[in-house]
Amino acid sequence: MSGQDVDDPITVRPRWVPLVVTWEPDGTVLSASDSYAAQLGLPMDQVVGRQWPELVSGEEEMCRRQLLLTVGALAATDLLVVDMPTRVGGRTEWFRWNETAVRDAEGRLVRICSTGIEIT
Repeated sequence: MSGQDVDDPITVRPRWVPLVVTWEPDGTVLSASDSYAAQLGLPMDQVVGRQWPELVSGEEEMCRRQLLLTVGALAATDLLVVDMPTRVGGRTEWFRWNETAVRDAEGRLVRICSTGIEIT
């Protein structure tokens, strides 16, 4: 692997492995895939229960704006597709995120299921 640490989950995640995270409209992470936690470089217990923008070091303000845009858009539709640059191990990769609205019986947005696939 050209000198990269093979134990580093970020360097060995195949491009086709999706990142999956479910979160509340306020940004609180309810659940996440192992690949999502590895992408952040954090153990799962430091991901679940935290606000998504806080998990992206150095990009908190951009993530807060994206959170507001996503929640606002999902008020009117059930699926939002977003192509977003993501910092990974000192480089930028592009991910296509499918943001799916989960609603309660009255139609209120109660959570969002996000699935990201690398498209770099």
